[in-house]
Amino acid sequence: MRRMGVIVGLVFLLAACNQTKGSGGVVVVDLVAVAKAVGSDKAIESKVTAHNQELATQLDKIREDLKKTLTDEQTKLGTAPTNEQKQTF
Repeated sequence: MRRMGVIVGLVFLLAACNQTKGSGGVVVVDLVAVAKAVGSDKAIESKVTAHNQELATQLDKIREDLKKTLTDEQTKLGTAPTNEQKQTF
């Protein structure tokens, strides 16, 4: 990660040196290319994959909890709920 910071810093330094007085230059940095150049693209991809798996697991748990809550509430209402119970549900 330190190498990436050094490379990005050098890009900005070079861009600043190449400007003439009064020019409003714009620097575009391809962060994907920089990550590939310093070898951190694989680490980033691995972290993103792990985070996506963790989020999917959390989503599955929430889904199952909601299904259980819904089933429990339907069971409490019984087979012939009143109109008021239907409204509350």
